[in-house]
Amino acid sequence: MAKILTGVSSPYRFNTPRGSTFDDIDRVPFETGENIWAPLRAVAWPMVRPGGGHRLVHTFNTVPLSRKPFVVGYEGELPRADEGWGRGTVGRLTHAMLMSPQCRGIFPVSRFSKRLAFWFATRNGYSRLAEKNGEVVYPSVDPGATAARALDPDDIVLTFVGRQWARQGGAAVARAARIFRASGRRVTIHVVSQMVYGETVHTDTLRDFYRDYLEDLAGDNVRHYSWLPPDDLQALLAASTFSLLPMLDGSFAYGALESMALGVPVIASDICAMPEIIVHQKNGLLLDLPVDAIGRWRHLPSGREHRLSGAYQARLAATFDSLAQQIVAAVAEMSDTPDRYATMSAECLATVRDKFGSSKIAQQWHGIYQQALHPSKTT
Repeated sequence: MAKILTGVSSPYRFNTPRGSTFDDIDRVPFETGENIWAPLRAVAWPMVRPGGGHRLVHTFNTVPLSRKPFVVGYEGELPRADEGWGRGTVGRLTHAMLMSPQCRGIFPVSRFSKRLAFWFATRNGYSRLAEKNGEVVYPSVDPGATAARALDPDDIVLTFVGRQWARQGGAAVARAARIFRASGRRVTIHVVSQMVYGETVHTDTLRDFYRDYLEDLAGDNVRHYSWLPPDDLQALLAASTFSLLPMLDGSFAYGALESMALGVPVIASDICAMPEIIVHQKNGLLLDLPVDAIGRWRHLPSGREHRLSGAYQARLAATFDSLAQQIVAAVAEMSDTPDRYATMSAECLATVRDKFGSSKIAQQWHGIYQQALHPSKTT
């Protein structure tokens, strides 16, 4: 068994082997230099000295500072020296590290991630990125349920989880809560969010714009939690009819996988990697948003001045209203066809097992590790 050094944080748990029977996975904390200098978010180093027979380092979204051979998983821009003074210099240096013989491959978590990375590379002059680009390796998740769920049309529970509240669709969820109240339909909405929104988020506008949406959250059909322990969050999801992700932008929605692993279908925007996770009307429901050639929302702001403008605020308002109306219509349709819901729940579990199952993904990583350690051989 090859001994692989990798990380312990949540993205690493999804994007490295879970409980591999093929390789010895040694997990340690990795630190980036972002707090020292913003462009150093592009690099990472293990908090213990690599040793004990480690043959390969596996990082996520970062270039490791190590003498060992390495592979990198990524969900978008790479290298990530895209913020702060001096980012161009750090970007060129880390790009050169990715192109070195020490790097044995970079692996996107989705087809969307690959498109986004190549768009970013073209914009920043990282012309050789394709030389190291490898196969798509989807995140993995362990099943949390064994049987399909049933739908009770008189007890609909929707759950939204997202730290960046507006970007991930919380404003649309809040507006849907208002529509449900006005209709008299009994629908309970859980919102788990630290409520990060406003000028610091790349999709957001002025904080005052969201005042009406915050008032929508104050209704008696909404329960807000700023944070929940992981076990409590899993229990909340497991008791839900649907989870909601009407996002404006993102990379890979790990929460969608966790929901599907519980047999809980997801209602999500039809953008970014979501169409690779959800097949509309089969294992979930996709909300219509216009997209560009990469698969991102077509109306993402071009910069700070644009996103603080009245025109962009009008676009946001129309988009949130559209997403909210689509959520309400989707819930109504599924409530009228509970047998379809049960089939959809079963398809969630099948998707997790067949496409994102931890054993399948661990075996895929094993093949990559073997090729990385023996680059002159084929596996």
